[in-house]
Amino acid sequence: MSEELTKEAKRYPYLANYLRKIIREVGTPLFITGKLPDYLKKASYVNVMYPLGEGIFIHVYMPPEGTESGYRKYIVVEPPKPPKALTFLVETKIAELVTEKDVAQETDEKKKLLLNFLEKVTVVVEDPVNYEELLAKKRVPKKVPVYIVDYEYLRYYLIRDKVGLGVLEPFIRDPYIEDISCDGLGYIYIVHKIFGPLETSIKFETEEELDRFVIELSERIGKPVSHARPIVDATLPDGSRINIVFGTDVSLKGSNFTIRKFSKKPLSIIQLVNWGTLDERVAAYLWMLLLEGMSGFISGETASGKTTSLNAMIAFIRPTAKIITIEDTAEVQVPHENWVRELTRDTGSAESSVTMFDLLKAALRQRPNYIIVGEIRGAEGNIAFQAMQSVSWDTPVLIKNTVTGEIKLTPIGAFVDQFYNENEENIPKFVENYETLSMDKQGIVKWSKIKYVLRHRTKEIYEITYEGKGTIKTTGSHSVFVLDEDSLEVKPKPVSELKGGDLLVTFVKRESMKEYARRILIDVYEILSTMNISRIKVINEGHIQVRNSNTIPRILSLDKDLAYLLGAYIADGCIETKRELKNPTLSFSFGVSENEIADRVVKILKKKFGTEVHVRDRKTYSLFRVYNAPLSYLISVLCGSKLSKKHIPQQLWAASPDVVKAFLEGYMADARRTGVRAGIVVYITKNKRLALELVWLARIAGFESKMFKNGKYYDVHIRLYGKGRIRPWSEKIPLKPIVTFLERKKLEGKLPLELTYIISRFKRGKQRFITRNTLRKLLR
Repeated sequence: MSEELTKEAKRYPYLANYLRKIIREVGTPLFITGKLPDYLKKASYVNVMYPLGEGIFIHVYMPPEGTESGYRKYIVVEPPKPPKALTFLVETKIAELVTEKDVAQETDEKKKLLLNFLEKVTVVVEDPVNYEELLAKKRVPKKVPVYIVDYEYLRYYLIRDKVGLGVLEPFIRDPYIEDISCDGLGYIYIVHKIFGPLETSIKFETEEELDRFVIELSERIGKPVSHARPIVDATLPDGSRINIVFGTDVSLKGSNFTIRKFSKKPLSIIQLVNWGTLDERVAAYLWMLLLEGMSGFISGETASGKTTSLNAMIAFIRPTAKIITIEDTAEVQVPHENWVRELTRDTGSAESSVTMFDLLKAALRQRPNYIIVGEIRGAEGNIAFQAMQSVSWDTPVLIKNTVTGEIKLTPIGAFVDQFYNENEENIPKFVENYETLSMDKQGIVKWSKIKYVLRHRTKEIYEITYEGKGTIKTTGSHSVFVLDEDSLEVKPKPVSELKGGDLLVTFVKRESMKEYARRILIDVYEILSTMNISRIKVINEGHIQVRNSNTIPRILSLDKDLAYLLGAYIADGCIETKRELKNPTLSFSFGVSENEIADRVVKILKKKFGTEVHVRDRKTYSLFRVYNAPLSYLISVLCGSKLSKKHIPQQLWAASPDVVKAFLEGYMADARRTGVRAGIVVYITKNKRLALELVWLARIAGFESKMFKNGKYYDVHIRLYGKGRIRPWSEKIPLKPIVTFLERKKLEGKLPLELTYIISRFKRGKQRFITRNTLRKLLR
């Protein structure tokens, strides 16, 4: 053995014991006390040991019999555990001393506090102690006598397990480790900067042991896992990133976790150039872009160095810039003094969670020079585009084709693009036969003819945020409708002139009931004729048949029953087109808690179409099948056949509020994706188009509605029951013109006491509006 290794073996007896065993197996390891040389990366034979400090040593080698994974072995040589009786005695004594005041946040403070308690409850002795005998006594001494050798081991494990991360602590301390992963039961694996992937000596034998460790680990970092919340992303005290998946429900091999080690000192751009990540010209070009305030993406595969490159590039941003970082877990390192660091918060509840979008909106109000959004992997990419103030193409607009009568909610960009060639812009395109919802001077919502469309680029986009968390993005020259408080008139106003407190006008319901007077009829034959279906025929005094299938009436009225059926289909229905089925089959899957809805659907199918429903019990749910080809074809056209393609039937846009309500009640069939709170129904869907259509349909019918983005899902809140059916803002009137009128007519002394009080609150700046109902009662 080398002189240095011999010296360490004499100092630490447990190391000497390990060496005696391992030398017989693979020979004397090469002991390296300084930096591990790069030539070891390519070495075919490795038998290396290096110290981590505080009596911890790492041994990397390949056992003669090999390993389970085929990787080299990573052995942690650490002090032997102290007797259990000693640990129990000391922890019990410390627990008796700890008070609510003894709280430490930083790791060094925790370590200092723990060692202080250890000193208070123990006394070091020169001779071995029988701790079992001491534990058996009824009265334990105020200070526990601890054998001097055991004291050092006790001290190490108290700090490792109470302050550190237990069995993971040596991996966290090792500066050469990049990743730590536990795939379930079995060994923990690591990725080493020199030796690559390694199989460690730490192993979880049972699911109970692994689950207990994962729960304790998650509680220590302040984000406890559970079966209700099995996935957690968090940051460890040293800045490393950890992902935990708990339980066999979501991970077949059991709980697992992965730790991405954090480098406290970011690499410089010079180091990246030396490593070949990029060359000098690219580095200089990035420097120029960042100095000019340009935006961009850093993208790449897993573990390709995206965060490392980002941290190196941040140094190119001018030192006086204000920077805001928005991340799920803290990884970005900014050397600038004026740095605001923000993290998302996932509580499992939409009301209390803080998303990247929430933080982005707050960041934009703080007027930063740069916003850095970390870790974009999918749908949240739209957040980054908003951070760059990119033009919004997907603003929804309701379009009516006056020739066919079809009404469709579509992105405004998709509607405009159909009139332009690929590179064409800044030329007005006159269009015919299309209308869109607009508003007249009296605030009445109506269909207005679209005369022309215009597509153009702009460098500046305004984002308007209004009450209820909604946003509108548009150019500064674009006009929106606002309510003038002096005249109570609806007037157009350029977005660039808007200010906080302006009353933005949107529709809540259609004022005229004339358009509800006629019945909405659906010609089934006309719809099916547009499809590539063979042998469609009209029989039996106006019934439709496809091949030799069951029939349905040719003309259907869009009443409450049909609307309810269509809503239930969008929630829990599908069109089966299996080979063994000659014709497409209409199917519904209703859970055990949805019996009432299932019964109503069956009654509607029998009453309206005279068709039989075949039910198959699948224990947790029941499958309802309808073998009726024309009905299956019809519903697939009206509502879509696939989940991602489902949409609201275009005939429903002109339906009465009662019919719309029946549709929304049918859509409540998906109990897993809906809930009712205080008369508000919450619909949850991944289908963005469907979510937008629900919001617009509800508002047109007079139901208050809002939409929120919640991860991959869209939450649509519709006030379907109880009071408050009309959006509260539509019932409010500004007090300013009323007060002006009363002052001009000198009527203030003749008012009811309640109105006098309201006006006094207005003058003190305490009240700005009064509801129509309240004003009506007072003026009577």
